[in-house]
Amino acid sequence: KDEELYRFDRDISEKARKSNRELQRQSSSSDLVINPYDTREVKYNNGVKYIELKEGDSFKSISDIFSLKAWELPHYNDLPANASLDKYSILYIEAKRRNAHPDHKTHVVKNGETMHEISQQYGVRLKRLYYFNNMEEGSQPENGERLNLRKRLRQ
Repeated sequence: KDEELYRFDRDISEKARKSNRELQRQSSSSDLVINPYDTREVKYNNGVKYIELKEGDSFKSISDIFSLKAWELPHYNDLPANASLDKYSILYIEAKRRNAHPDHKTHVVKNGETMHEISQQYGVRLKRLYYFNNMEEGSQPENGERLNLRKRLRQ
């Protein structure tokens, strides 16, 4: 049975033609550059995805780029939700590992290094670092101290 659908292909209403003419008259701006991917290079550390931070980055801006929920970035990076990212150089965009890569069994603490910095350096969850080294959460290691990155210290 012929439904005569071809009639709709040719019949353009006056309203549609007028709308098209108005759109053609409007000029477009060549100054606007749309970059849907925001060209953020994703790198890997210990098999975990991270990005290098740029000036002005925030949890919100990065969450929007990678379609993450508001709680995810602070959680993945062991940071409070209201933390300023100015003093950090990298941000993990997925959960860090429970322990370091097999090539990194221990870490010797350098002057002024914090547990958070070491956690970020090796892509290991901060709570696990405290657990591996029988340390109280929030405490910091001594300069020259050897930290376990893969398994718990024997007491």
